[in-house]
Amino acid sequence: EAIQNQSTFMILIQNEIKCVEELLDEDNCKWGMKTFHHLLGFLAKNGSDNSSEYKEKRKKILQTLLEIDPMHQGYYSSLVE
Repeated sequence: EAIQNQSTFMILIQNEIKCVEELLDEDNCKWGMKTFHHLLGFLAKNGSDNSSEYKEKRKKILQTLLEIDPMHQGYYSSLVE
């Protein structure tokens, strides 16, 4: 049952990622990018087959956040893996 719950949770996270991606297609808002970064990090750290792809996407998100929100540069820099 634990494996099924974990699988269900991973599917939920992937669905949330799709929703956030759709939001970001319409508006590149900071909180959407932060959420996307966090969700991708969760998948990358929990054994996803696409972890290297997710890590690359996360780096691009941080670069964008640094450009549009330089006031929080220290915070974003702390998120770099």
